[in-house]
Amino acid sequence: MQCPRQHAEVVGLVDNIISGVSEHPEIFTLCDAGVLQAKRIKFEQDSAALLDAQSKVAIAASAKLESFRQLQQEMKNQIKLGTVDTCGNPTELSFIGWGTKREPQQIDIPSSPTNLRITAQGDKGMLCLVWDKPRGGGPVRSFIIERKQFNGNWSEWQFAGTSYNSDVKLTKQPIGIKLEYQVRAGNSSGQSYPSNTVAVVL
Repeated sequence: MQCPRQHAEVVGLVDNIISGVSEHPEIFTLCDAGVLQAKRIKFEQDSAALLDAQSKVAIAASAKLESFRQLQQEMKNQIKLGTVDTCGNPTELSFIGWGTKREPQQIDIPSSPTNLRITAQGDKGMLCLVWDKPRGGGPVRSFIIERKQFNGNWSEWQFAGTSYNSDVKLTKQPIGIKLEYQVRAGNSSGQSYPSNTVAVVL
């Protein structure tokens, strides 16, 4: 039989030993139930002390969190009051380690896409276009494809589609008339100048 290692199992066996030795001293003449009982009591005392300490730590941690919440709230209140005090000169907020809000940084409009070309065309007004991404300006969020058509006169440029890559497949385009296409790059600041144009009759 192996000696137990878990607390509950050890305590259970200790209690059995104390009980058995106390009830049958004539058999267990070398055993001392009193020494084992003293160790048992000391363990109980230390266990209770640990539980009490853990409880105090939990209470202290909760109190700390609440104090921090109140400190943070009061800090915000004081900043608001300071903002009112310095409304005539917001830069004075720097005296209390605070500052005016930064204006959002403006990004540049992308440069124009280049080398627009047709890679495929097919039935029912299908047209595939590809182009080179801009080499300058701000980051590109999307590409806007525009189209105009010739019916005796050229129409104005009209929206034809959007792409998030440097290519697009357009469907249901006008058939049997001359069309021109161009592409612009866009982001939150606006749209680039148009690319070169390509002409096609589908």
